[in-house]
Amino acid sequence: MAVKSSKVSSKQKRVADITEMLASGMERKEILRKVSKTCKVSSRTIDNEIKEAKEILKKRQLEAEEIRLRVRTKMTEDAVKEGLKSDLELELILSQIACANVEVEDWVKGEVVMRSVSPMESIAAIDKIFKKRGSYAPIKQANTDKSGNDVEQPRPYSKDELLLILHKANG
Repeated sequence: MAVKSSKVSSKQKRVADITEMLASGMERKEILRKVSKTCKVSSRTIDNEIKEAKEILKKRQLEAEEIRLRVRTKMTEDAVKEGLKSDLELELILSQIACANVEVEDWVKGEVVMRSVSPMESIAAIDKIFKKRGSYAPIKQANTDKSGNDVEQPRPYSKDELLLILHKANG
C-alpha cells in the first residue's frame, strides 16, 4: 500500500511541476526532456500529465478572471455610488444656478476662468425646477354633476351617424 501512495504523490508532484513549467512558457518537447531525465515514465504518461496540468492552469485562469471581474464590478459600483447625486442634491445645484449663487468654470483660450452664471443659465435652471416640481402640469378635473357623480363622456359620432344627421338637416 505504501508503494501505491508514493506513486500517487510522485504523480501529483510531476503534475504540479509540469503545471509550473507550462505556466513559465515551456513547450511539450522541453517538458518531455526535463521530466524523462528525472522520472522513469513513458512519454504517453507525460502527455496525459500535461493534459491534467493544462486543466489545472485553465481552472486557475478562470478563477483569476472571476476575481478580476468581481473587483472591477465592485470598483465600478463604488464609482457610480460616489458620482450619482440624489434628487435633493440636484435640486440644490439647480437652485444655486437659478439664484446665481454659484460660479461656473469656463474655458477661455485654453485656460480655466471662473465666471458668474449668465441670465439664460438662470432662466434654464428655473425652467427645469418648475418642470421637475410639476408646476407646468395641467390641472386634472373630473367631469361630474353638482352632486359629485360622474358624467358620461360624450363619444364621437360615427360616419353613418354624421351622414344621418346631415340628411335630416337637409330635409
